Amino acid sequence: MTFRKAFAVTAVAVVLGFQAWTIFPPGWGRPHYWPFVDYPMYSGAYHEGDSVVHRELRATPCGAPGAPVTLDIDSFPMEPWRLWSMIDRLAASPAPAPILDTVGRLTRSAIHRNPCALAIWQQVVVVRRQGVRLDDTTWRQFRAWPLGPDSARGGVSPPGERR
Repeated sequence: MTFRKAFAVTAVAVVLGFQAWTIFPPGWGRPHYWPFVDYPMYSGAYHEGDSVVHRELRATPCGAPGAPVTLDIDSFPMEPWRLWSMIDRLAASPAPAPILDTVGRLTRSAIHRNPCALAIWQQVVVVRRQGVRLDDTTWRQFRAWPLGPDSARGGVSPPGERR
């Protein structure tokens, strides 16, 4: 066996050994992690009483009061993780003016009309002894903001106008 081949075999064996050590720790006393990954999403709600919060963005178009539109992640021209972080920052911010303006502009693009209001709705799912059932939980309005006319275009789009 050549030196290069022996080195490659040893390197692969060491990497696989570290992965096995991470997946199957001695005594199984530690939590199980995906190899080399310790993201919070992998150590989420597994025990009774743990909770997970789902959030979604809803917009009320001008000229259609009382008819909020749930904005799907695919209607935004960005990566989902960017939108989720923007929604989380919007929900947590005591003074959301800059992020609210950005999300408002993205919403105008998504619904092709000027929104008069934006709201974040959330659903809290709690792990129970029998597991989780989504039909047991209700969506509740978490935060809401009225929006002014689009500062870039000036004015509000007339009802029925698509942009």
